[in-house]
Amino acid sequence: MPLDEEFMAFLNTEQKFGSLTKFFHWTIFLLLCLQFILAQLFDYYPEDSSEFYRTIVWHETNGVLILISILGLFISRFLGKRPPYPAQVATWEKALSRLTHVLLFAFLFFIPLIGIGMSWFSGYDVAFFKWSIPSPFAANKYMANLFHELHEIFAFIAFGLIVLHIAAALFHHFVRKDNILNRMRPFGKV
Repeated sequence: MPLDEEFMAFLNTEQKFGSLTKFFHWTIFLLLCLQFILAQLFDYYPEDSSEFYRTIVWHETNGVLILISILGLFISRFLGKRPPYPAQVATWEKALSRLTHVLLFAFLFFIPLIGIGMSWFSGYDVAFFKWSIPSPFAANKYMANLFHELHEIFAFIAFGLIVLHIAAALFHHFVRKDNILNRMRPFGKV
């Protein structure tokens, strides 16, 4: 494969999303699955246990990775051309799809930022693997509680949007039998 063909496979085309977009899309999917499991563990471990602390470290690290990945996905979506919707997709479906994607990007961007703010306003640094991102703020219980509530509400809304996104992809694949899902498949041809 010549170099320019390899580079084009890296970028989005009119037929499918490029490997960079697919990488970030599926990385975010896996990170969100892990984040959901980690969030459930908060209720399982006692707050003063080392397991609870380790869960917080992994939850924060994973959140920073989600933030980095959503920025990468956002940038990669503009590299090359975006595959058009199949002709049989109605205008209202395209509008709903665009709205869902915009909301997903927004929530998946702001949820980690709010989580970082929650930690900082709680008086803690944010863990990122073995490093920590120090807080520029003094501890503020009111702000910490506000950010905690926003973090949970936004995560709940994002979960609903993700379910809608998955349901739409499966509907297109199994009912409509169009190439919507295939354009984002990590392996194989469209």
